Amino acid sequence: MVNKQKIHFLGLNKIWVPGREFHHLKEILSEVGCKITNSRIAFNSKVYLEDKYSLKKSFYHLFKNKVYFDYFHGNPVISPEFKDLFNYTLKNQNKFSKIRVTNDQIYEIFSKNGLREKLKKIYIGVDNKIFNQIENSKKIEIKKKLNIPKNHIVIGSFQKDGEGWKEGLKPKLIKGPDIFIDTIKLIKNVKPNLFVLLLGPSRGYVKKELEKINVKFFHLYENDYSNLKNYYNILDFYLICSREEGGPKSLLESMACSVPVITTPVGQTVELVKNRENALITNNFSSKSLFEASIELIEDKNLQIKIKTKCKETALKNDYKNQVALWKDFLDV
Repeated sequence: MVNKQKIHFLGLNKIWVPGREFHHLKEILSEVGCKITNSRIAFNSKVYLEDKYSLKKSFYHLFKNKVYFDYFHGNPVISPEFKDLFNYTLKNQNKFSKIRVTNDQIYEIFSKNGLREKLKKIYIGVDNKIFNQIENSKKIEIKKKLNIPKNHIVIGSFQKDGEGWKEGLKPKLIKGPDIFIDTIKLIKNVKPNLFVLLLGPSRGYVKKELEKINVKFFHLYENDYSNLKNYYNILDFYLICSREEGGPKSLLESMACSVPVITTPVGQTVELVKNRENALITNNFSSKSLFEASIELIEDKNLQIKIKTKCKETALKNDYKNQVALWKDFLDV
């Protein structure tokens, strides 16, 4: 009998995005012969740290362990939120065997600070078994349940864009909720029949602003991850307005459901999106550019058809199953 390599996975299993990545990673590594444990007692073993809270409490390097850290966050130069974590990582780089990043921009920032040999770039992937298209009859049923009027353009935004974990009335600006609202305002002036579908925690700011401009919306926090595809599938397009991202994860989730995406140039979107082929990407962060891309997509049926086909191809290429070799290399399996 072959002994399985034990890897201690330490992270936040229930949090909005990290928990999903955590679950998929444990699943694919278990399938290739690794024994995954959540035990915090580790000696002469491998320890994977998936969040900043586990990182700052880390002492595992003192007990002959190999420590692997996952920096799936955005640009520390732009975002003060990540600057402290970035500086901590640099100061304590000798604790880590390797560091995972999710896009070229972050790879270059870490590289310029002497960490190139420890780095491995792996995109935030997607599970196409979970995210895929549903039947039209089910789409009609869901729209009816959410009271979405007929002939309305449905725009999606599934994220956490308010400060803290309560109502979120103070906007988290790196997520671009102000840009989102300004874009919706511009679209509404041309296409008044709009409906915005919001998922995720702390959406108070966006909800309040949508009420001010009299745009219909529905907000929910879906606890069952497998149900998210139902909400992606009823969208006409998904709108990403972030100023900074490690991913975002919603890019490939939308693509896997064959839903067109319009995005600012953030995180891995810059590398995965081919403009007007598998999505629409702006060259700046202005609501005007996002508005123009939105109107182009709404009015060009041929463009919609092309993007719906090509985006699914991108999602399949970046399925978690196709990342197994990258993760095995990263974790020295």
